Amino acid sequence: MTVASARLIRARDSAVHGLGPDELSRRARSGALVRLRRGSYVETSTWVALSPRARQELMFQVAAEAYGMRLPLWGRSSALLHGLPLKNTPGQDWNDPTHLLGSAASGGRSKNGIVHHRPDGRVRQIVGINGLPCSDVVNTAIDLAVDQEFAWAVAAMDRLLNPRVLSGMAGTGSWDVSESAQTGPVPSARPSQGWALPEETSEPITTTEAPTQPRDRDAAYRLIAQIGNATRRRKLQAVLDFADPGGYLPGESLSRVAMHRYGFPQPELQARFSDRAGLIGYTDFHWRSLGVVGEFDGREKYVKPEYLKGRSPSEVVVAEKLREDRLRRLGLTVVRWVWADLEHPVRLEGLLRQAGLPQTARAEWNLPRT
Repeated sequence: MTVASARLIRARDSAVHGLGPDELSRRARSGALVRLRRGSYVETSTWVALSPRARQELMFQVAAEAYGMRLPLWGRSSALLHGLPLKNTPGQDWNDPTHLLGSAASGGRSKNGIVHHRPDGRVRQIVGINGLPCSDVVNTAIDLAVDQEFAWAVAAMDRLLNPRVLSGMAGTGSWDVSESAQTGPVPSARPSQGWALPEETSEPITTTEAPTQPRDRDAAYRLIAQIGNATRRRKLQAVLDFADPGGYLPGESLSRVAMHRYGFPQPELQARFSDRAGLIGYTDFHWRSLGVVGEFDGREKYVKPEYLKGRSPSEVVVAEKLREDRLRRLGLTVVRWVWADLEHPVRLEGLLRQAGLPQTARAEWNLPRT
């Protein structure tokens, strides 16, 4: 039983908790229970204490159970569990819908907080994350690229290609669709086992192999090539062409898209710098021939443990200032920007221009397939 599942009070489990449908409804009306979906409740005190992320996972659990745990999470919902970047993170509002991969007959419909998406011809694996069936990470990134604007689609693909471990990997295992309830990673399914959606043909459209697929550009290109819609295929290929494994934070990806649109030269990502004292660090962007480095100051480095590394936010600020001073002593021009500059990209354009970067009407960047 998963943590999310353990919190649920289901009408069908009356033999366990002794509460019939009428009593559950009465308690929900009185405020003692929160009704998540027909037949699924949680104690109000438990709900109030949950984080937005935990609430969202509970909604995923309820939605998946509504279809016997047979339909995998799709796109935004799957991305949250994998750890891929999203423009607006689900969980801030627990009424965010759950996205599931539906059948060709049911796809495209939204009902009772669940959005079904039609298969588009891609073969996809099902993996289990925290006891929930999810689309594999490569297909999930492609789903996001279909669903999001170009800059955020690039952010998803950058993170997919970046070699750093995704936050969802620790809880990821294979998923056996013959089991309706699973607690997390399970042994690999039988190689011959396929998976067919309800109302579909018997031809499997997904597999349940262990999640060992490569997170590389060629793997994504192969899946995109399976999509029948030519317009969608071209859009996805353009996103993947622009993606760079050197990108990590969404702000870095969005910055790069803005640089290209405003005609600035292509930067080198994660350039290494040292001085007599040793390693200074790696810069987000470097224009080597111009002696300019660029740094995106995201909120993450001042609040997340993996960036703080035991330091206080104020200590990180001081360390960043000392790091910048060392870069300047190498003769480099350092330009920094924040989220507000990305929300108004003309401000980023001004900062880069002031740093001495030239602009052209059409930026010529060396992309993988152009």
